[in-house]
Amino acid sequence: MTGAVGGPSPRRAWPAVFTWIEGWYNPRRRDKGLGQKSPINLSLIHISLHGEYRRVITMGDAELKAERERMAAQTERWNAEARSLSMALAARHAEADDSRGTNRLEDQP
Repeated sequence: MTGAVGGPSPRRAWPAVFTWIEGWYNPRRRDKGLGQKSPINLSLIHISLHGEYRRVITMGDAELKAERERMAAQTERWNAEARSLSMALAARHAEADDSRGTNRLEDQP
C-alpha cells in the first residue's frame, strides 16, 4: 500500500522514521539541558573524565605538578590555534565582504 504521493504508507514508514529519530538523531542532537552537548558526547566526556580521575588520584605530587604544567601548555597551544583560526576566518569574511562591496565605511549608517 502506498501513500498519497506514491511512497510507503504512514503505517509502513513509521518504524523507519522512529528508528532514525531514536537511533541517529536524538543521540547526536545538542541539548540545552546538557549544556549544548549531545547525549553521545556527554557520555564520552563522562567516560573520559572518569578514566582521567582514576589516573590522577594515583599520581604523586611531582607527577601532579608536571601534569598541570603539561595541561597548561596544551591549553595555551589550543588557545593560540583558536585565535589564529578566528583571525583567519575574520580575514576571509572581510575579503568576501570587500569583494561584494558590503564592508565600505561610506555604506555604514
